[in-house]
Amino acid sequence: MIHTLIFVIIHMLYINYSSFAVDYLLLDKPIVMVLSDKQEYQESRGFVFSSIEDYFPGPVITNLKDLLAYISDSAQTDIKWEEKRTRFMDFFHKYKDGDSSKRVVELFLGEIY
Repeated sequence: MIHTLIFVIIHMLYINYSSFAVDYLLLDKPIVMVLSDKQEYQESRGFVFSSIEDYFPGPVITNLKDLLAYISDSAQTDIKWEEKRTRFMDFFHKYKDGDSSKRVVELFLGEIY
């Protein structure tokens, strides 16, 4: 899985509407959602949550100026997102020990035999 390798070597994830953010939470690194077309997306498809800002474990940025400001000061500004990122990680990932694949195999083998 190439995205797993890429996740390990990058310092921060810049993402739009992808669910990769849920996997990336396990690394406890900064996540920035860049939504330059947020209003159009909301009107055409909508979000699962009424306010994406309330449910995303990092800043939701809608323009280049704010993105550049965040990048230039990310070491300081990310501190305020650490607690929210941890809460979301705990919500989405019951196990964080690296043995999830092993548990899935054991589950399937247990049902087969």
